[in-house]
Amino acid sequence: MEILIKSELKHLIDIHDLLNNVQNIEDVQSYKNITLDLTNLSFVSPIGAIALLQFFEEIIKLDNYHIILPEDKENLVTYIERMNFFDYCPEPITKVFKEKYDIDKMGQRVRNDQRKVLLEITKIQEYDDIDVLYDSVVYILKSHGMKSGNITRVANIFTELGTNILDHSGGTGYAAIQYYPKFDKIMIGIADTGKGMIKEIRKEDNEIESDLEIINKAFSGGFSSSKDIDRGWGLVDARDYSHEGTKHTSFELRTHKGLYRVGKNDIELINEKKYHPGTFYLIELQF
Repeated sequence: MEILIKSELKHLIDIHDLLNNVQNIEDVQSYKNITLDLTNLSFVSPIGAIALLQFFEEIIKLDNYHIILPEDKENLVTYIERMNFFDYCPEPITKVFKEKYDIDKMGQRVRNDQRKVLLEITKIQEYDDIDVLYDSVVYILKSHGMKSGNITRVANIFTELGTNILDHSGGTGYAAIQYYPKFDKIMIGIADTGKGMIKEIRKEDNEIESDLEIINKAFSGGFSSSKDIDRGWGLVDARDYSHEGTKHTSFELRTHKGLYRVGKNDIELINEKKYHPGTFYLIELQF
């Protein structure tokens, strides 16, 4: 079995397609050989790097996998190294990269200070991690003179989604942010490795017919997999913060089987494929 990675892991539709290759990692265990082919990969965004990281974490559970890396893509590998990708990448996969690229040398280079435009991949495992994320986002946006109200709203998106991961997902979370000062544009990427809100909420209310109905209820407030109903408002707040005071907002979510667009007043199912654990958020804000 061969899993061919596209040339770009930039948008959630790219990640949606990637996850569709393997419905459940145990389903491919019976294959004699499993090859993950990255030869075409030439660009990853922060959320793309997070998705690749989580995909690698699943691949190493198999006994019979083989990784083919892209040739002569030092800029790509340098970028993901700059994103702290190899701080979290499983050791067997990092070893494969080191056989083709000098990862250690990349890490020793004098880097331009990117702290004002880039928050590297950060793991979310405890509530203190969310405080670090909040402070980092404030630092990035304050450095460019963004209005304090907008800064607070963006930082609160991280707080709400990060807290939601810790409260409900049961998995490990990752977050990253890229800021483009020239366009006053922010790309927020957050993901977790949990079972997904649909499975969790359906356990509490199995009479709900469609996945889209669950997503709508989750973003409507007070509807949570937690027994504490007061903790069911994080997604509502993240949605409100994302659509308030911006020139343009794109809020997309990939969970369970579906890829969704979360608008200010409605939620649209963009595409539906196979089930895969984990939830991914990609939020683009332009002020």
